[in-house]
Amino acid sequence: MKILNKGINSFGIISLIATICYFFVDGTKLPIYGILLFSSVTLSLVGIEKVLDDRKNWKGYLYIVTAIIVSLNILIFIE
Repeated sequence: MKILNKGINSFGIISLIATICYFFVDGTKLPIYGILLFSSVTLSLVGIEKVLDDRKNWKGYLYIVTAIIVSLNILIFIE
């Protein structure tokens, strides 16, 4: 679980930095689908961690469903 927690923290920090750069730094050419990709990976990792901790906890499944919805948004931006 420690490796999964480190992965969640690292993807969360990268996603936060990319979002701040995208919205507040002028001249940054970050694609929005890259930020959505990091967000979906982070959400899915959090969901997996919550499901592995307690399978009866429905919040982990909610995180996974949210990650799927964000992934579908990536497909919309790529088209």
